[in-house]
Amino acid sequence: VYAERAIPYDASPNIQIESYSAAQGGVMAITPDGTPMMIVELYDKSDEIKYKYAKVLYEGSAWSVKEEAWVEKWNEDTAGKNYMVEDCQYGEDGKLYMMCTEESMPHTKFWSDREKYLEDYYNVGVHLFRIDEKENTVTEIPIPKERAEEEDGEEGLSKMAGFVGCDFSVFADGNLLILSYQGKINGIYSGVTGEKL
Repeated sequence: VYAERAIPYDASPNIQIESYSAAQGGVMAITPDGTPMMIVELYDKSDEIKYKYAKVLYEGSAWSVKEEAWVEKWNEDTAGKNYMVEDCQYGEDGKLYMMCTEESMPHTKFWSDREKYLEDYYNVGVHLFRIDEKENTVTEIPIPKERAEEEDGEEGLSKMAGFVGCDFSVFADGNLLILSYQGKINGIYSGVTGEKL
């Protein structure tokens, strides 16, 4: 059974919440204790270049923001970069794994005038983080990056230049299955060193 619920969030009128549903391959996960969790994107509508992320939990029949030190630290560390969270999941080690695309400009700016920024918007890279929520530490796993080769895309949009995105899963032993959209880096990788196994 799948049910989609609204996420209430008290914020000033100039704050926009953007979230991606699990059905769209978005940023929803289940915590080790079985609580639904989402990473949502917040950005200031008066200046779309500045946005950050928040963690929300579904508890007591409602979604609410869960203040955690690692989220604030991660927001600070990535403030000058255009990261978009693509996926997250908990491993059997209890740690949160979060994949992000780093873009050449904020996607909100690109979509505000797609034709104007079409040539300037591309993937700078793909990043995978392991988050220990008990220790409030964020460690980047050095996964491989695959350069885009094709230019044609769908609905009149060119395929983004730079690097292609990928999907991942975490095995019980902490290793990773990585599947890129072009397929050249597909394989099993060490969850510690990022080395292909």
